[in-house]
Amino acid sequence: MKGDLFRLVNDRIHELGPPSLAEFDFVCECAHEGCTDAIRMTEAEYEAARADTAQFAVLPGHEPALAEIVARTDRYVLLKKHRDALAAKGA
Repeated sequence: MKGDLFRLVNDRIHELGPPSLAEFDFVCECAHEGCTDAIRMTEAEYEAARADTAQFAVLPGHEPALAEIVARTDRYVLLKKHRDALAAKGA
């Protein structure tokens, strides 16, 4: 799934980014084909998003209609995968 791949990319961006940066550009983790848009997040926002492995970040307007919204800002929307989707993936 595209979102899972970009989650790994974002983890690497976070790992390699200089700690002096207040914000990073991460890749939108939506399911839209061809989307490689950037999401600007602080290190604390990114770490909070990753605290729950079922959460992922997308740009406003990129969230699926039935997604559970955990948080919304003007820069990103934090979503949580439904238990049914996680069970289907074997998570």
